[in-house]
Formats: sequence, structure tokens, C-alpha cells
Amino acid sequence: MGKKIVDFRESNLHVIGYSTPVDRRVSLEELQAHLYSREDLPHAIPYVTTYYDERWGFCVTHNMRKNLKEGTYHVFIDSEFKEGFLTYGELIVSGTSKEEIFLSTYVCHPSMANNELSGRP
Repeated sequence: MGKKIVDFRESNLHVIGYSTPVDRRVSLEELQAHLYSREDLPHAIPYVTTYYDERWGFCVTHNMRKNLKEGTYHVFIDSEFKEGFLTYGELIVSGTSKEEIFLSTYVCHPSMANNELSGRP
């Protein structure tokens, strides 16, 4: 068994959001077409989604990407699409003031809790 390059359990940014499932072997050339990285941020894992296109892919640091060796890679994404809806959460924290502070955010950005965070005092 070979070395695991990316692992969703290590960072859920490693798999592009809404990726289609895949389980097959590909060449490095084909794999490169499904990798996303930022050359200007060589240590960062970018956040990529594919809401509107059916595709699969992985997000990796640019340093990791440029160090991949020629060969055959086993790509595996265990995803599925289901009909349904997302239930939201709510939390009220009582304080000593009668003033209210309202914070809201989207929950569709894993590992990015402050992305598009908004608030109104």
C-alpha cells in the first residue's frame, strides 16, 4: 500500500466542496488536472467548491503539489448527493445588558467559521 497524500480527516479543505465520488487509478498528469493550489501561498490549502459543475478534485499546498512524483495514483472520494435540507442552529447567551448583539454566518464553509461573518449591535 502506498503513502496517503491527502486525508479529509487531516483537513476537510483537502476535498473540493461538492466533489463527485471517485475511486480509480490515474497518472500524475491526469491527477494534476484535478489538483488546486496557490503558487503565491505555497503553504496554504485553498478552499475550492464545485456547486454548479460535476467534478472531483483535491486542494493541496503548492509545495506538496510540486513534490509529487511520476507514477500511478489511487484517487478515492467517498461522497454522495442527497435530497434534503440543512437545519440551522441558534444560541442565545443572556447577559447583564438589555442590548442585543446578533451574529450570523453561513455554515456551508467547512473550517472557515469567520468567512463572511456578519454582526449587528
